[in-house]
Amino acid sequence: MKIELFLLFDYLYYNLVKKVTSEWYGWDSEEFAGIVFLSTIQSVNVISILGLVKPKIFDTFLTFIGLLLAIFILNLIRYKKLVTYTMLSKKWHMESGMPKKLRRAGVLLYLITTVVFFFFSAFSK
Repeated sequence: MKIELFLLFDYLYYNLVKKVTSEWYGWDSEEFAGIVFLSTIQSVNVISILGLVKPKIFDTFLTFIGLLLAIFILNLIRYKKLVTYTMLSKKWHMESGMPKKLRRAGVLLYLITTVVFFFFSAFSK
């Protein structure tokens, strides 16, 4: 039952991110949405695994939802800044997809976010 709910959440969340990013930028942002989606879901996976090991971290459902929203907002903010910067400097090419430097920056930011939220959830209680 938990796996089906998580897969449903994955599907709905991916479509939400895709819709938001395509409305912000006005172009097909499937790769962009995929990167934001995967980094957020992986951050949530790390935190939920940590939550299974130490159940006191998520003592209420609202705490988990708030954390999820925070991760979602942080991902959108950080990728919006990166994509805007690359578009202003004319380094963005829609045909070729994400530039290599932007992908590397996204992976680095994903790792930083995961570590920050790991420590936040581990030491918050």
